[in-house]
Amino acid sequence: PEQPANIAQLFTGDPAVEMPLAIIYFASRSAELGPREQVVIVGTARQLAGRGLKIRVRGFDSGSLANRSREDRARSQALSLRRATVVRDLMVQSGLDAADIEVIALGDQQPVFPEVNATGIYGNQRVEISALRQ
Repeated sequence: PEQPANIAQLFTGDPAVEMPLAIIYFASRSAELGPREQVVIVGTARQLAGRGLKIRVRGFDSGSLANRSREDRARSQALSLRRATVVRDLMVQSGLDAADIEVIALGDQQPVFPEVNATGIYGNQRVEISALRQ
């Protein structure tokens, strides 16, 4: 597939409602943030601090297994929630008010990459951070 021209093309949110800010990627079956991801989240939070914006943090997981069981989908949903929550928590530690951050877990729904190889799977294990337009 063709490489997107900008970050907005990778977001699943409605551009009329949300302004894309950052995408954070995770290792398989993990909700741990690496040093690079922490820098992105802290920098994003600091730029937003004091602006009175509402933030949406949307968590995802890959759906790489065909015919997944109900238990697999539940685990994927829970992992996407943990990912979104860990991002929100770091944003709060970096100066944002938790009441201004909405957390949404979407599990393996709304993939942005076809999962035909490891790159596609990795690209769907993500958290999207966006600002809600006023």
